[in-house]
Amino acid sequence: MTSFEQLLVGRVLAERYRVDEFLAGGGMGAVFRSYDLRLEREVAFKVIAPPPGVTREARAALRARFLREAKTAASIAHPNVVTVHDYGVDAELDLDFLVMELLAGEDLGARLAGGWRPAPEELAGILAQAADGLAAGHARGVVHRDVKPGNLFVTGSGASVRVKVLDFGIAQPSAGGSTLTHLTGGGGNPRTPGFAAPEQEAGGPTTPATDVYALGLTAAAALAGGSAEAPPAVLDALERENPALAAVLRRALDPDPAHRFSDCAAMGDVLRHLSLPVARPAPVRPIPRVALLTVLAVIALGVALWAWNRPRAAPAPEETEAEAVAAAGAVFREVNATAGRMTRRYHPNGQVMAYLDRSGVRKLVTRVPSGTSEMYFDRHGLRFAYERSADGGESVRRYYFTAQGTLASQVPPGPDARADWAQRARALKARAAKAAADAPRWSTLRCPACDSLP
Repeated sequence: MTSFEQLLVGRVLAERYRVDEFLAGGGMGAVFRSYDLRLEREVAFKVIAPPPGVTREARAALRARFLREAKTAASIAHPNVVTVHDYGVDAELDLDFLVMELLAGEDLGARLAGGWRPAPEELAGILAQAADGLAAGHARGVVHRDVKPGNLFVTGSGASVRVKVLDFGIAQPSAGGSTLTHLTGGGGNPRTPGFAAPEQEAGGPTTPATDVYALGLTAAAALAGGSAEAPPAVLDALERENPALAAVLRRALDPDPAHRFSDCAAMGDVLRHLSLPVARPAPVRPIPRVALLTVLAVIALGVALWAWNRPRAAPAPEETEAEAVAAAGAVFREVNATAGRMTRRYHPNGQVMAYLDRSGVRKLVTRVPSGTSEMYFDRHGLRFAYERSADGGESVRRYYFTAQGTLASQVPPGPDARADWAQRARALKARAAKAAADAPRWSTLRCPACDSLP
């Protein structure tokens, strides 16, 4: 994250959008997790910053082009295209911006980099949804020109997979002219090496068939684990497993645009109507009656032995689980006062709760008979912690840490020469780190003892 991007975090732009967290950047653009104060919802906020040295006339031309193309992107409404909510200029910082829906998931490129590989049937479904989204742009006379795994956002898997096409805001109206890609990429012939059609590489005109070719390369990359450098070998292997899908991709990857699908709508129609092979289940043979009775008897014996030898519950602690949770109510209300709705996880003992707020800060609160401790984490680690005794909060100990995790300072409740604050902070950090590491494995479901939480 650059100093410019750091400067934006925490600011309210256009008197409406609070910038909470930097998400990604590249070229002349940066994307942030933001909060729309007017509509009270999270959004993705993308700013466009031309490089230094741009003349006033060039800047005015870039801004007019940005606003024109942002309007085009906002006009493409389709379930498989990321929604553009707003666009404009922040008057104070003189920044152009796009406001889009905030998606939860990852792009196809990141998913492939993590080792995920789609089955041919699942890949056909992903491609069909992507083709539908691109077709929505083609219907408005807009060619995307940068279709690749990184511009297909994927959530779910199997039958529940959902795809959204990203960055239609850098697309090209098919009538020609300059585009937003010139702002974000700086080139006159925008493309991503390895995912460009032959006519793009040659600097020629682009058509909807250009997006068809790039979508075919994206499919080959998905089959090959992220690289589209050898589609013929990939398609040869696919031919043996799923010849119908292989035939669709071979047509999409024809070097001659006239021999491809005319646009992504035609490609999507074929993908949805493919006769994909369905695995037939093996015939189920009935279990002989004697064998079934034997199995049931063994199971019953195992259950009886487990019931006899199972560990007995330990004596109840000094403060019951329900009492501990109820006593932590005030602390949780304080934590939630400015953070809004959070995702919660509960330790099985009911005494430790983890929160994730809208800006990605994790909060761990532990309530035990001796008092309460609270820790705040961000992506750099533990940043702030405090302890409060059970006697009403007179003896509150606060610990502040640097981004590297070292103790920066501590604010004791009063002078106490005997207290080793640094050692106490180290112990608190170790306990908090273990709790943070364990928290993702805790349950997200409420339990009877947790019903008293606010």
